[in-house]
Amino acid sequence: MQAFIDMACNELGIGTSEAEAATGGLLSLLKHNLDGGDFAQMMTQLPGAEKLLVQAKQDASSSLLGNIANAIGGSSGLTQITSVLLSSGLTSTQMTQLADMFIDFIKEQAGDVIANKVSSSLPDLAKLAA
Repeated sequence: MQAFIDMACNELGIGTSEAEAATGGLLSLLKHNLDGGDFAQMMTQLPGAEKLLVQAKQDASSSLLGNIANAIGGSSGLTQITSVLLSSGLTSTQMTQLADMFIDFIKEQAGDVIANKVSSSLPDLAKLAA
């Protein structure tokens, strides 16, 4: 995942903490929306992703994780994603770019099947990227 974090920082002009928070937030949403077996399979293909999830959990008292918890609680998919990404400090343009980069990275690292399942479990992520 460090390659993705570095790419996000370079291409979006954001800091490491913003990139890690946004990526950890997206992974947290996927953990709650993707089938458990598919999520586990994806995580094995993303070295360092577990660290971002643990980091996200440790930030439970922060506004980011509060927003993630609220988002998971029943908001629409787009609201969930937007809430997580805005909480990490991204602008709307950066959110769109990060969503596109994230889907492409999943496809490169975990393959088309998992990328399609990610898109199916969070269809608004793909819409945001479009």
